[in-house]
Amino acid sequence: MRGSIRIGNKRMTKGPILHEEMAEVLREHGGGWMTMDDVYQEVIKRGRYKKKRGKPETFPDQIFLRARKYPKLFELEGREKVKLIKGRCKDNLVAKGNFRKTFWRKVIKNFESHFDHYEKILYKPKSKKPDDLSQGYYYNERATLGFFALALFNAGADIILQEFTTERGKRRRASSGRCDLLAIFNKKAYYFEVKQCWPSITKDNFSLKELDDCRDEARKQLRTLKEARRSHNIAVLFIVPYQTKDSYNDYKNRINQLWKRMKISFSKDSSLLFLYLPKRGPGRWDGYCYPGVILLLEPYNEKLK
Repeated sequence: MRGSIRIGNKRMTKGPILHEEMAEVLREHGGGWMTMDDVYQEVIKRGRYKKKRGKPETFPDQIFLRARKYPKLFELEGREKVKLIKGRCKDNLVAKGNFRKTFWRKVIKNFESHFDHYEKILYKPKSKKPDDLSQGYYYNERATLGFFALALFNAGADIILQEFTTERGKRRRASSGRCDLLAIFNKKAYYFEVKQCWPSITKDNFSLKELDDCRDEARKQLRTLKEARRSHNIAVLFIVPYQTKDSYNDYKNRINQLWKRMKISFSKDSSLLFLYLPKRGPGRWDGYCYPGVILLLEPYNEKLK
C-alpha cells in the first residue's frame, strides 16, 4: 500500500495502487471472472484509489492495461474479462521439518515452472479430437521424474543421476539393482525412490489405500539400498488422479477433496506436499480427465528430520 509522501511541491495521494485495489475487488468476489466494467464500477464504489494528482483513473481500458501489466497476478479473457491468479505455490504447499528450508522451496518453484513451460510450449491436441489434450504429468513415472530432477538441478544441486546401477541388500546377499535418482548438493548425497500412481476420483468416497501402498513400496526400496545407512533417503510419490468424462465439470472440487484428505493423512512432522494445477485446464485423453498432480516427499531415515 502506498502512503502520503511529499517530494518538492508534489504530493502523492494516500491510497492503494490500482492493481492492488483491483486484486482486492476480485478477492471479495471470489477471485473468479469479472468484466472490466464490473471491476471499474467496484473500484469507483470503494473510492479508495486516485491518481497521484488526485484525478480518478479507473475507466475500463485502464483496468485492462493494468491487468495485462501484471500477468502473474491477473488472467485475461480478451479485453472483456479478468480474474485473479491465486498464489498456487503458497496455497498448495505444505512443508514441515527440513523441507521448510529455502532449497526445497526453490525446488517446488522450479517444479511448478517447468510444468507451466511445458504447457505453454507443447499444450496441443494429441489428436483431431478437441477433448484430447496432454499435460507433462500425464505420461508415466520416468517422465514426471524428469521434471523433478530438472527442478533439483536448477535449485542448485551439483550432480543429478537417474536410473543408475547400485547394490541392494546385505553384503553377503547383495545383488545388483537400480535407484531412481541421486542428487548431491552441499556435499551431501540424497537418494530418491519414486513411485507414480493414478487413483480414481470419479466417486465421492475414493480410497487412499493405493497411495499408502505406493509410498510403502518406495520406502521398502530405500531400505534395501546399500547406501541407506550413510545417506539421506527420500521417498517420492507422484499422484495423478483421474476421473471419467461425465464428471469433468466437477474436477476442481474433486482434486481439492483429495488434496484436503492428503494433508490430513500424509502430512507428518517432516514431509512435503505440493499440489500442481495447470493454468490452461486439466489433461484429457481417451475419455478421462487428469486435473493435476500432487507431489509427496517423505524422508526414510532420521538424518533429514
